[in-house]
Amino acid sequence: MTRAAHVMALGARWGQWALGARRPVDSPKLEPLKEDSLAGTYKSNLLLVQRQVTVAEEDLEDFQKVLKSYSDATAAHSDNLHMSVQKLPEKSCYIMYEFWQDRISWMSYLQSNSSKDFQRCVIQMLVGPEVVATMLVPASWWIMTNKQ
Repeated sequence: MTRAAHVMALGARWGQWALGARRPVDSPKLEPLKEDSLAGTYKSNLLLVQRQVTVAEEDLEDFQKVLKSYSDATAAHSDNLHMSVQKLPEKSCYIMYEFWQDRISWMSYLQSNSSKDFQRCVIQMLVGPEVVATMLVPASWWIMTNKQ
């Protein structure tokens, strides 16, 4: 075989190998989620919502009144397990902690008149945007810490 023929043969083999490498790889077979296990996950966890707001100094008194009304309404809601508010010392920053039975309960409450009224009232009083964080907490923790 001449050198040119040898190079062409190698080129042909290289082309076959390169084409083979571009073939799609079979994707792994994934099992579908079972509805029961998903429902069990939601039932075994609570939702903790942390909301942080910084209020303009001149609006502190009005904000405290609106916050009291919101806190009372939230704590009285049947799906709310606990509501707590902390004011950071020497700052006009408030952190609200809300424990909800699940994410759906909280999202539903966000559509309530109490929640919407709070948002409408405080939006002009805030120095910056509200910071919201959520976290799932095992329901067993709540049951253990709240036994009477």
